[in-house]
Amino acid sequence: MDSILSPGPVRRRTPGALLSLLFATAVAAEPSLHLGHDLRDDRLCAAVELVNAFDPDVRGSIESGLPITVRITVELWRDRRSWFDKLVTSQGRRFRIRFDPGERLYLVRSTGRRTWEEAFENLDAALEEVSRQVLPIRAAGDLDRESTYFLAAEAAIQHLTLEEVRELDAWISGKVRGEAGQEEDPGPEEEGGGGITAAVFKFLVRRAGFGDRILRDRSDRFRSADLVASDPGPGAPAPP
Repeated sequence: MDSILSPGPVRRRTPGALLSLLFATAVAAEPSLHLGHDLRDDRLCAAVELVNAFDPDVRGSIESGLPITVRITVELWRDRRSWFDKLVTSQGRRFRIRFDPGERLYLVRSTGRRTWEEAFENLDAALEEVSRQVLPIRAAGDLDRESTYFLAAEAAIQHLTLEEVRELDAWISGKVRGEAGQEEDPGPEEEGGGGITAAVFKFLVRRAGFGDRILRDRSDRFRSADLVASDPGPGAPAPP
């Protein structure tokens, strides 16, 4: 048997070995959502991390001037084994990531419980800001100590919405509100979502290389007594 420490004979990889290597590489790069939970300031909080979520197609879309939207939603469910699970509450955040060619900056705008916008000099920093989120879900005192709960999270990465494309199409066609303050009535080709607007929307989706990307994860079941307070570190702010 050849030792891995000695040169040994040169071995050729079999097709099966190459396929296994390619499969392992693809699995390692698979986009995913990781969901955790803990207590912060006596509140149940969900920690959401997006891993490998922004592939070259997404990055190329942003850098070419097409903004993307990242929508993160976390739901708290009460487990009822003898009946349907009950939705307790839901929290969400929405981010718009776009490139400003004039300033050469990447802008991240958040809407939800609070609205803010921050500029980044490179795309990696902008995506990193969005990829790790802590969402306050519910005060620990509001959880029933006898009940079992679990968290479910979803992250949707979306390109321009159809409504945004229609606004863009209206602007290109000169149909935005002008001096008269009125928009022209849509032609017969545009009614029902057809015509040029739908065509532009489909083109942009194809140009970006993919449709909406949905990532999901679900936590283990837990009771309020199982929650452990995290140590955010000195000077770390409480979750918004």
